[in-house]
Amino acid sequence: MEILSQQEWLKKVNTSIFFVKGGTWLMKVLGENHLKSEGPLGDDEIARLEMDSGYDEKTFAGAIYNRIVGAKPIDMLPSEFFGWTDSELVRRSDIIIVPLLSADSSHRRTSVAASLMYYELILQQLTPSIRKLQGTGTDTGYLYVSDSDVFLFDSKTAPIVTGGSRQSYHAPMSDAPFQFEELFKTLQIPLRPGAYYQWRGWIYPGADVVKVDPSESRRVDGDFGFASPHQLRFPNTPESDYFGKQSAEDDYEVPVNHPIRKLTSWEDVYDAMAHICTLDLTNQNHYHSLDQLLEHIFNSNNWGIVVVGFGLGNVNNPVKLAAVEAVKRGKLVVGVSGCLVSHTNTTYDSVSLIGANQTLLANSEAKIIDGGVLSKTLARAILIRSLLENHTQSQCQALVDAYIQSRFPKR
Repeated sequence: MEILSQQEWLKKVNTSIFFVKGGTWLMKVLGENHLKSEGPLGDDEIARLEMDSGYDEKTFAGAIYNRIVGAKPIDMLPSEFFGWTDSELVRRSDIIIVPLLSADSSHRRTSVAASLMYYELILQQLTPSIRKLQGTGTDTGYLYVSDSDVFLFDSKTAPIVTGGSRQSYHAPMSDAPFQFEELFKTLQIPLRPGAYYQWRGWIYPGADVVKVDPSESRRVDGDFGFASPHQLRFPNTPESDYFGKQSAEDDYEVPVNHPIRKLTSWEDVYDAMAHICTLDLTNQNHYHSLDQLLEHIFNSNNWGIVVVGFGLGNVNNPVKLAAVEAVKRGKLVVGVSGCLVSHTNTTYDSVSLIGANQTLLANSEAKIIDGGVLSKTLARAILIRSLLENHTQSQCQALVDAYIQSRFPKR
């Protein structure tokens, strides 16, 4: 944080910031169906840093962070950088442009995600009232948005809106000019704190956005590319107020006890992410015995566990017994549904994971955390935050409940 807070440009910033975070929209077109990244931290440089790090992920994470923490605004006006669009809204915008990453978003994993998330969260603390836009890849960019939303929904900071496009701006008939005009339009909407994804004139809350195959021509929920399973998306217009509009009188200051204020290093975020295990029953992985399953769950590297069940969060007996033993040992275990429109309850008593709280754990203070309508992505983000805050199981459940109440008002 100290290095970032000493950046002179951050001390003077008083306008919106656009962060370049890679993706198809800015790639070179080398031929039919062939794209290559250009700019800082592109695909080739990522490969070199991986090799220089000996393919050790934590060393690689440090190398990534050391590169992005020194990033500065480029000496170009929006009309120059976005010269490929005719949009006057974009070209005449009062915004500074900061390139962080140019590589394809599919390089995402703990090392990359932790470095970028720490940078983003500290920046929110240092510049809480500054609106931020991000241009990124569509394949995994929405995952960053979901992670960020769990940290920012109660942060009292200006929102972050991310966007991208299906084609490079170099490509004929590219959708990039339209997509980025829509992205810049979001600056006119008084959104509440949190993270959002703009796509084709719709704003998808980080709580409710999933990727659809980019080559799929059929519409899902009336759109291409992304879907909003819980139907929380809303039109990209100034009249939109799904979560309630941000008031000009609202304070932009991170609360004293908020976890953003307690972060001291990118390693904090990396360690939290690295110690979470997702046990997805829909993968149908084979375990020879209950002992093998317990060994997987009780692994000392797994501090938090997301159990993705069938239907309403239902699981088989070995998984239920393993989860019960895990929470008795103090681990954070969140049960969610593997369905596209996720929801959990105890309708099926004998196989309900969270139902174990009223049966096998009835006389214990240890409890499995009910993920409710959360997806496995959001449940993992909840665990990242809870581990950073050293939450107990009841505190983690309280965070889940607060997030659902904020983001899923109809549920």
